[in-house]
Amino acid sequence: MKKIVIFLCLIMSLLTVFASCKKGGNSTEPESDNNDEFVEYSGELAVNTEALKQFEKKYNENHKFSYKTTETYMVKDGKTSYKVVVPEIETQSVSYAKSELSRFFKEATGIDLKFVKDTGLTHNAENRYISLGDTSLYKSLNRSDDMRSLKKDGTKIFTKDNTVYIIGGAEIGVLNGVYDFLKINFGFEYFFTDSYTLRTNVTNLKLLDYDVTDVSDIEYRQRIGYMAGSSDTTDGKMISYRLRLRDSYGDLLLPIHIGDTKTTEIKNNHNSLYFLPDKKYGETYPEFYSGTGQLCYTAHGKDTYDIMTTICAEKIEQSLVWYPAAEYPQYKAVLLGQMDNVPMCKCTECMRMKSEHNDANSAALMKFMHDVGKKVDAWMELEENAAYRREDFKYMFFAYLDTSRPPFGEDSNGNIDIAADLKFNDGVSVAPFFAQSHLHTGVSFDDVANIEQKEYIRLWGKAYPGTWAWSYGGFYNDFFTFWDLYSFYPGYYKYLKANNYSLTFPQIKSCQTGADTGFNVLAIYMYSKLAWNSELSVENILDEYFNAMYAEAAEPMREMFEYLRLWFARCLKDNNWGWSANMNGSISGSMEFVKQGDIVTMFRHLDDAYSKIEMYKKDPAKYASLKSHIDMEWLFPAKVSVSNDTGLFTESQLAEIKTNFKTYVRTLGIQYIKEFTSIEPFINSL
Repeated sequence: MKKIVIFLCLIMSLLTVFASCKKGGNSTEPESDNNDEFVEYSGELAVNTEALKQFEKKYNENHKFSYKTTETYMVKDGKTSYKVVVPEIETQSVSYAKSELSRFFKEATGIDLKFVKDTGLTHNAENRYISLGDTSLYKSLNRSDDMRSLKKDGTKIFTKDNTVYIIGGAEIGVLNGVYDFLKINFGFEYFFTDSYTLRTNVTNLKLLDYDVTDVSDIEYRQRIGYMAGSSDTTDGKMISYRLRLRDSYGDLLLPIHIGDTKTTEIKNNHNSLYFLPDKKYGETYPEFYSGTGQLCYTAHGKDTYDIMTTICAEKIEQSLVWYPAAEYPQYKAVLLGQMDNVPMCKCTECMRMKSEHNDANSAALMKFMHDVGKKVDAWMELEENAAYRREDFKYMFFAYLDTSRPPFGEDSNGNIDIAADLKFNDGVSVAPFFAQSHLHTGVSFDDVANIEQKEYIRLWGKAYPGTWAWSYGGFYNDFFTFWDLYSFYPGYYKYLKANNYSLTFPQIKSCQTGADTGFNVLAIYMYSKLAWNSELSVENILDEYFNAMYAEAAEPMREMFEYLRLWFARCLKDNNWGWSANMNGSISGSMEFVKQGDIVTMFRHLDDAYSKIEMYKKDPAKYASLKSHIDMEWLFPAKVSVSNDTGLFTESQLAEIKTNFKTYVRTLGIQYIKEFTSIEPFINSL
């Protein structure tokens, strides 16, 4: 009886979390009043303070942070003589860099920076400038910086005399340089739409002698989740820019239309039937099709194979005309992707190709893409098609499900051992897009469950440097349930870097909007950090996130997070969940996996977290912001509670939970209950 009483008391205490509150505002880390205190910023970069003499951190040649204080002041007694120099013709990167530098420099120091064009300017030892990009000021130094090594968004920061130079890669490198500059000097770090750290009330700031190089480990890092559909307003765009996640594989692929006009529907991934619609060609050329909803990439061994590749080549040529390189330079490849969740063809010719090439279905697909690409390349070389020619254009295919296995291995010397008919030595650039469907992202990347997929990653990357990677993680049929990616991420991104991958797309609730629950905002943040620099400390990343997102509530929210990791591990073990666990049904919709004790424990941590931020009620905006971050994680146990007869709540208590659930979901802007499925019917049913 005593145990029951204690349990009921615990239940009553946790129900205080259901009190209503407002949402919104800005969250910044509380700052020390002592500007002279040396602070090492989470082991990555050092905050510039008066006492700082020298700091150096080198992860590798691509991530080098070295700087020391000088006797020159950039800010003195709340004033600055520094001006920002920009090129006469600004790139988009420079334009964004100007805006971000201006905003956060003023927020940190109270100073409105002055911007000047670089017309007629040359370097002078006495001048005090911050130079952004390829200015005449920078050019006058006659340096031999290897800009190609910065790729599209890497950066260098260096000091010459009293001037700071921030240069960058071809696309947004200058902007990323500004973010590094802000982090070094003011501790700037961005976590979520309303959460970042920044030292403020800085009245004195010494110039640093910089030697900084910062280049991403993975060149293209897909924006996902809540920031994927960010608006075209400056603030909307900056959500993903500040996390250095602005890319999308779809933006890099030449559009393929299903019809013969530019107004018809586009699809860039599972689009093989856009190239060869069965309604158009099925009757005349039945050998183009497997009979299972998939193409036959050998045309069943028939002579019409040449016609098949010609039609596909003409489809690509059509798009090259519609999207000429001069106007659409971003399209670097075309993908002919097999249809989703449909077996590959098992005709005699396809099975022959498979048996002769490492038991791999991908062999026929690779050869097909090469033969298509060969025709397109020849077409681009014609003089009359010069306007549509693209350099280094890639012809991509999915290594996915039935085609995951490479059609080659290694010889005794460690060289790729590929059959003669798949050795394409004619300059046609064929490349895989490896969608790692059998990779278990709920365990360590080095777990025995991932041995086969690790080997496939290695072989594809070795044979085709610059390979693209598509990974998974999360319950696609339940967006409210926690999925543990935190043992997987560190080893995964180190491995992608080591094996020459150039793009990463982790499909973790990628269509969710506004906000997310199940600590998926943390998952996205950690992805953004490790895909940029895979050598960062995971523990430091977690500390930074929880301190910034929850302030005084960091400890109970971290405890809830660690509890969920234990819960997830228990579920994996007890239910023998393998790599396909993310396709399970509604975990939060039943009591099979989330028990009474789990609900009580989660609400206890949340109750503690809400109580810890009571002190911020004197600052309503900050309080509302911090509370909304806790609200996001409250939604998981609340979803279980409103979906099941838990036996924990009275009728009136449950009604209050339902009311708050509806309010938080709509206020936070959450639109999906599972992949591509609106939450509104569920909300309306409560």
